[in-house]
Amino acid sequence: DFASLILEAQDILDGNLFLKDWNLTGVTFLFSEIPFYLLGTAIFGVSTKAYLAASSAMLFFLFLLGYLLLENRKKPLTLLLYFGFAAFPSAFLLYSARAHVAIFGLCFAAILCLKKLTDKQRSFSKPGLLYTLYFLIIALGTASDTFILPVLAIPVILYCLRMLFSNKIQSVSRMWWILGLTLAGILAGKLIETGYIAIGHAALNSRTASVSFTPFNEIPETILLFFELLLRLFNGSPDGLQVFSLDTIAAGLHIQVMIWGIGMVIRSMKKFIKGDQEDPVSILLSLGILCLSVF
Repeated sequence: DFASLILEAQDILDGNLFLKDWNLTGVTFLFSEIPFYLLGTAIFGVSTKAYLAASSAMLFFLFLLGYLLLENRKKPLTLLLYFGFAAFPSAFLLYSARAHVAIFGLCFAAILCLKKLTDKQRSFSKPGLLYTLYFLIIALGTASDTFILPVLAIPVILYCLRMLFSNKIQSVSRMWWILGLTLAGILAGKLIETGYIAIGHAALNSRTASVSFTPFNEIPETILLFFELLLRLFNGSPDGLQVFSLDTIAAGLHIQVMIWGIGMVIRSMKKFIKGDQEDPVSILLSLGILCLSVF
């Protein structure tokens, strides 16, 4: 809830750096959302404006990192398409973007590091710097938000294992380094989270303890709910719209974009199965979408 994040940020600004006596709900958001809420609260205090400033800064951070991941981003058509798809989030996204947004930006930053490390055309002059940055992102992200596991960590592990069993990989040692740093980063992140909680004596509820398998008789309903939320995410839900209206036409166009996106995920998964290393960004993003959907 954004109200609690604003209050946490204000308490940190008042000197309670380790959130002593706080009851944290599942995740700490220490190095993901909290820095943005610190910025908003430092400027506007405990107010709705602080939330709007933090949310806007997080969305801009996400938009910028997504832009840096683009291939041929200097081409006008690429820029136009990206701006058209990414710069106008759906009403559903704006409503739900109070938390778990900055962690996606951190995931994009980590994938940008991996993109440079696995680029066969251009060899990065200081790979040690990229390895260190990638490790820090994994560690600080894990200490902040468990969403990093399905969105980034698990996809990277699956990708590395697939590439190691592929005959198309050029640098086996580099892939082992990425795999090792991912696992080490997860461990370091959990240690950072545990240490932070221990110092402040804050209570952290266990998110994993509340996760359970869906009963078989509820699976059809769950699948329908998933697609309903997916339609809302793309502003393509026809719920309540007149059959013959401009809103219905717009929703139909949004559904086409959604289908196009699903097709891109399917194509990326085919490349992943074949052990193709040419486009790691699309493969990792697609694996992240699948893992997050499952979890």
